[in-house]
Amino acid sequence: METAQTTPAVELKGIYKRFGKVEAVKKMDLRIEEGSLVTLLGPSGCGKTTILRMVAGLETPTEGDILIKGKRVNDVPIHKRNLGMIFQNYALFPHKTIFDNVAFGLKYRNTPKEQIKEKVSQALDIVRLPGVEKRRPSQLSGGQQQRIALARAIVIEPDVLLMDEPLSALDENLREDMRREIDNLQAMLGVTTIFVTHDQREALSMSDTIVVMKDGRLQQQG
Repeated sequence: METAQTTPAVELKGIYKRFGKVEAVKKMDLRIEEGSLVTLLGPSGCGKTTILRMVAGLETPTEGDILIKGKRVNDVPIHKRNLGMIFQNYALFPHKTIFDNVAFGLKYRNTPKEQIKEKVSQALDIVRLPGVEKRRPSQLSGGQQQRIALARAIVIEPDVLLMDEPLSALDENLREDMRREIDNLQAMLGVTTIFVTHDQREALSMSDTIVVMKDGRLQQQG
């Protein structure tokens, strides 16, 4: 069995990020294995969202390298990284239909029309919201909107799924449901997922690995 030699899905090598005089992330190394759900846990301002944004391509590291599937992506623009992203505010387009919201990434990739229809319908089935294609986000509840954001992220079959506090806008009961939902979905699709939260219970109930962060440093991992 080759375990030591497998290429991690995401690898951070000596990542350092400075905003002016503020050191947001200090020399961080991290390996994220293929198919795992890894949670970055820590108080706000500890650097966890900055790391997510660097993996996504929304921020550039001051020093160090980011590798996705063994390929250095520091200079690769966000739309060429094949990542699914979910934020706490869902970031759905309010005036577009659910179909157009979910199909957004596929259209960007020039996917043929027939295939788009098929993939959107599959993604909505996976998040258990079939048949809502013609509605608008405002016609759905918060939990349903979060599911649509999830469908939009997985429809492109991303190499890595990035989630930044995706449940913080939901009330406690819904949060519990969505936690299970994300957990099941991740296990079913086997997609490598990086999940950012400050909620310890959330981290413990979902993760394969938890990376605890404080003041821009990795404190412990396990």
